[in-house]
Amino acid sequence: MKKIATKICSARPLWFVMLLLFQASVWADVAVIVHKSNMLDSIDKTMLKSVFMGKLKSWPNGQTIMLADNEPGSDTRKVFLKKIIKKSERKFDSYWSKRVYSGKGMPPKAMTEDIEIIEWVAKNKNSIAFIDSSVVNGTVKVLIIVK
Repeated sequence: MKKIATKICSARPLWFVMLLLFQASVWADVAVIVHKSNMLDSIDKTMLKSVFMGKLKSWPNGQTIMLADNEPGSDTRKVFLKKIIKKSERKFDSYWSKRVYSGKGMPPKAMTEDIEIIEWVAKNKNSIAFIDSSVVNGTVKVLIIVK
């Protein structure tokens, strides 16, 4: 009996590692995109967080930043919020509700499909958004890939 219990306990770490590997393979990399004419060629995670938290509202040229957000519940959004914003979806949405209520800003424009986001960014010179990196095309510029 002791031998069986030892085998089961020693198998737990292996299952945990396999679960983590599966989860990582399900979550794709996230591309942060802007209009092709945007003067930035890259962005660091600190600045990116400031942008999506509504604290940095203008590009270096003074133009107002336009934000787009991915569909609530999407893996892309979950990865972005976890890796960049460091908040759960619930806390991020609550944060923006408070900012709207206090008159301190408007949340990112909500969109449901990556292709819709790409088209919107390609048409709006001051826009920034995040999408699954596997769907990036030549109509937008990638500033950073979040893994």
